[in-house]
Amino acid sequence: MAFLPLGWLLLFAGAMSSPAFEAKLIARESFWGYVNSKTLEWCSLRDSTPMDVLLFGSSTCYSGIDPSLFEIEGIQAFGFCSSAQCIPHSKRLIEASLHDQIPKVILLDVYPELWGREEVDSEPVRDWIVNSNLWDSHWAHAYAELGVISRSPYALMTMLYYSFRRPLSPSGLNAHADPDGHYGERGFVFRTFPPLGEIPEDEEISVTMTSDECVDIQAIAEMCLKHDIELLLVNPPQLVEEQFVTPECIQGLKWIEGNDWSGAKDPRNFYDDHHLVGEGAQRYSRWLAKQVKQQAKLFH
Repeated sequence: MAFLPLGWLLLFAGAMSSPAFEAKLIARESFWGYVNSKTLEWCSLRDSTPMDVLLFGSSTCYSGIDPSLFEIEGIQAFGFCSSAQCIPHSKRLIEASLHDQIPKVILLDVYPELWGREEVDSEPVRDWIVNSNLWDSHWAHAYAELGVISRSPYALMTMLYYSFRRPLSPSGLNAHADPDGHYGERGFVFRTFPPLGEIPEDEEISVTMTSDECVDIQAIAEMCLKHDIELLLVNPPQLVEEQFVTPECIQGLKWIEGNDWSGAKDPRNFYDDHHLVGEGAQRYSRWLAKQVKQQAKLFH
């Protein structure tokens, strides 16, 4: 840390001296999304348990897909999903994950409501920087690139801080408990919100994928081709679906339509119009595991 300006050294030293100071001066750790728990689990699995499927996406992924249930189909799976994680975020995280393991399949949750954003959201960038326990050089490079493309100086500053902080103590020690869910395993968060009683009267939204998102989808597809990985895109189940014309850049890629699941329009499986309650997620995950096994040639 000798190369840092004196003011930054004092700021970082003060933050490291107390969780309360750290929360006020730098950032507050969080269990929402459980990036801390899943990355700590991945640290213990990546060198010992080869994964067939790695999952990436937003909260519809981490609270909607239970990778442990893929084992019913003989599939080992793990999820690297976080809140508001869009295609540009997932692309950088996929790149980092392939330094740890090369799976048979990448399952990318492409929830359409997150399409069409002209700027890369900094929320998942901060989430991974503040809460991740993965700080190998390839993961740190992914966070740095995400900080740049999200145009977030704050994210880059926190990344510098946590690159020194994490070797001293793991993330999760100073986070407040999540009252609305608990961490399962393999990246899954079991949500305990009460289920809906009826389908919400939300307006249908029309969405379009941006050219930058298409570039990243194509880059992911090329990455998978290079490593002999099958890429599967999944549109998660929604009580009120987003409307879109299939972008040209994903035509020809394998697509799993989550709204074909028999429970996709049953409000008892959801706590809002697109997030599943824990039990609903487990029902959906059993169905999804079968779809993955059927669509991925590498399992035949």
